Amino acid sequence: PLTVLPCRDGHVSLGVVTELEFDKLAIVLERPELAVDPRFADKAARWDNCDALDAELAPFLQGHDAEAIVALLQAGGVACAKVAGPLDVTANPQLALRGFWQEVPGGGVMPGDPLGHFHPFEGGGSAPIGPPGLLPLAGVRVLDFTVYWAGPSATRCLADLGAEVVWIERPGSRLDTILAAGEAATPAEVMAHLHASKMYRGKQSIELDLERAADRAITHQLARDAHVVIENFRPGVADKLGIGPRELAAINPGLVYVSLSGWGSDGPWAGWRSYGPSIEAASSIEGRTGYGGGEPMRLGHTLPDAVGGLVGALTALRGLRRQLEGGPGGWFDISQLEAYVAMAGEGIVEATRYGRGLERIGNRARGGAVQGVFPCRGEDQWIALRLEDAADCARFADFSGMPDGVLADPKEADTAIAAFTRPHDKIALAARLQGQGIEAFAVLDAFELLADPHLAARGFFVDVQAGDRAGLIPGTPLVAQPSLADARGAAPRPDEHSAAIRATLAELGQPA
Repeated sequence: PLTVLPCRDGHVSLGVVTELEFDKLAIVLERPELAVDPRFADKAARWDNCDALDAELAPFLQGHDAEAIVALLQAGGVACAKVAGPLDVTANPQLALRGFWQEVPGGGVMPGDPLGHFHPFEGGGSAPIGPPGLLPLAGVRVLDFTVYWAGPSATRCLADLGAEVVWIERPGSRLDTILAAGEAATPAEVMAHLHASKMYRGKQSIELDLERAADRAITHQLARDAHVVIENFRPGVADKLGIGPRELAAINPGLVYVSLSGWGSDGPWAGWRSYGPSIEAASSIEGRTGYGGGEPMRLGHTLPDAVGGLVGALTALRGLRRQLEGGPGGWFDISQLEAYVAMAGEGIVEATRYGRGLERIGNRARGGAVQGVFPCRGEDQWIALRLEDAADCARFADFSGMPDGVLADPKEADTAIAAFTRPHDKIALAARLQGQGIEAFAVLDAFELLADPHLAARGFFVDVQAGDRAGLIPGTPLVAQPSLADARGAAPRPDEHSAAIRATLAELGQPA
């Protein structure tokens, strides 16, 4: 489960992805029989029997407070976090120790700079940048020690911008696969293939076992001529593998070294495990998301991973800019929690200034605007609509033939708008509303998004190769003349570029 469940004094977010993590969960709960229960034998079975699994977890969760549950599960190696509110997050000991909060004139606090933990290296300058090319990061070399989503998406952004990204893979560790054309595949394998196509595009792959001295030596040689290193291990893991910031700085003091851990390298939570949903729970964003009087709700996507990846790429760009201005290399210690909390600034200022949390209000706007998602013709068809002010409400009432004053009452407005939108085709209605100057857009599924004429006209989806298969995936939003980014790079097979990389090291007279 990657889920949010109630406990004795609130809610907790559980992060269980691998079979080993589920075994650890069963051990912590003192329910080892769950690990061999056929209903929960693997991820697919747990999904099919999620209600039964929730029922098995309920006695433990309802018998403990959130902080006790988090302490027990994190000690047992399971990612978990309390669903925090805006006031809870300002009392978070992890953020307090790292000095994250800034006082606001007039009262309250706001998030600080998630890129603020920079530790400069001492020594010489950076490696020479290679010859310029068509894209802005041409000639920049990046060593990629990342897994899952946040880290790989950061290095993918740099590859899109033209950097040469060398992805260091542990042999046999890749969780996803590159499928050959015509090869039969399960749905899980297809999803893994699509993940690989998107996250690994434009990179080179070399498999190295960093627990072996010879492979570690190759990594050190690659670091000598690199400009950027990005890793998203838990704090301390990179040091144990011989690729921590201090060891690589001794080899190349000009490096921009970016660590993308869940909570940051210091503080009481530094060693805790995390997934995107854990970070969302701890951020206060999940705590204020949901319907009035209901439970907290995830946003439906692991947005903290995407935000962490973007912040990781921006951090690397800041470091490269510092290099170009003659500054030293150094280590950026990024907390993905801090990166995500930074998105919640105005809510935290309000909560801390007035000493209260923010209630859940569903799709309603806190500033009074009429907004929501309303049904349209067909099964599970919807349109998103926002009326910002009285002028918008007047335009909509005139367009729909709705009596004056109906939109002033939130409940009446929702009912009346839904009654109006229900008979209409969502795409046609959205176009007509936009023609009246009203914010509206059809809620699209994946197939409709691929067919969207606006995105097609901008060439947003790109046809990329992954192994022997090709498919459409989202491209890059960085559209400019001349080009800033190219998202068409192929995803490599494991160890695909090993021979070429080793040959280049041999030509330089370095051990490979």
